[in-house]
Amino acid sequence: MQKKGCLLIVDDEDCGRSILEILLQPENYQLEFAVNGEDALMKATEFMPDLILLDIIMPRMDGFEVCKRLRANSKLAEVPVIMLTAISDRATRLKGIKAGADDFITKPFDKLELLARVNTIIRLNRYRRLSTERMRFDWVVEQSDDGYLLLSDGNSIQYANSAARLYLGLLTEDSLSINFTEHLATQKFKQEPTIAWQNWPESNVGEIPRYLVRSETQHSQLLWLQVYILESPLDTFSGQLVRLCDVSEQMNLQQQMWTFQSLVSHKLRAPLNGLISLQLLDQENVDLSSQKAHSLLKIAKDSGKRLQEQILDILRYLDSSQLLEHENIFQLSKLPTLLTRIQLDLELNPISIQMADDLVNQSIAFSNRETTTRTNFRHSTLLRFLSVT
Repeated sequence: MQKKGCLLIVDDEDCGRSILEILLQPENYQLEFAVNGEDALMKATEFMPDLILLDIIMPRMDGFEVCKRLRANSKLAEVPVIMLTAISDRATRLKGIKAGADDFITKPFDKLELLARVNTIIRLNRYRRLSTERMRFDWVVEQSDDGYLLLSDGNSIQYANSAARLYLGLLTEDSLSINFTEHLATQKFKQEPTIAWQNWPESNVGEIPRYLVRSETQHSQLLWLQVYILESPLDTFSGQLVRLCDVSEQMNLQQQMWTFQSLVSHKLRAPLNGLISLQLLDQENVDLSSQKAHSLLKIAKDSGKRLQEQILDILRYLDSSQLLEHENIFQLSKLPTLLTRIQLDLELNPISIQMADDLVNQSIAFSNRETTTRTNFRHSTLLRFLSVT
């Protein structure tokens, strides 16, 4: 059976400790004992008791001094203390209260009074601890970058922390108790991939990740939220605890990686196809001195040169630290002027640009090849944007 709590009994007399042990042991408490003040402080640090029963009259360090030291210790300051005394005068009680005592029990002990006071103080202390932990938990949840929702069995939003309210646009108290799925539709969230949401809110087939995706608009950035269903910490709650993690940056990096791989594949395939001409030259019926052979050899030579240039471009991209040595640095603050010039040259409709304040003083480094012609600059792709300094 689980113990109801830990009691530290502090008394320099064997008789006093034995009496309290006889009275309290049947109540299923974990009992620890100390024989003096120094021993009490050491045992209190070791066991972190739920309650200390502290005799006042002890040699070297009396109960008042022990209580003061307990209250001065940040780890023990809130442990309840009941002082045990054969003196019941007002001055003694006032001195005990000033030292930090929570209650007094007068010797000889009345069993019912002792048990009632011990039970009451332990219950109140446990409630205080639970309240403190709940406050800490609430603070951590409210400060979290992840969103947390409590959904009822009817898929109704019962609770949303600050991050969840921000992600989902739950900006008023009236927005709670609304249907979660219907709210996603009003906020223009897409549930991706569709197969992962078919059994919502049950576990999906193969544990495929669930995402909520909101497209980029003029007023908001692209948002990817990965959705997890967690076990509810509340035994009385039968709904779902949902965690929302902003994975927009990771998904954006993944998209850039896919784009990069696609560009690399495209850039390498064309010159590799040109090298097929070498296979034609290897055929037995080809006259190597003929015009056809010279043409095939030229194609292979040009393709090999292009392949070398493309591979060097890719290597320079991967080793972006070398780009800092180039003098071809473009200040982003000049981008609006450049776009206007391009718009006029190409006779396009007027172009507007919005740039975050923290980007204005940034710059982009290009390889020498990038700045050879205006056309190359206009049509440069992600592969050409080698580094941001």
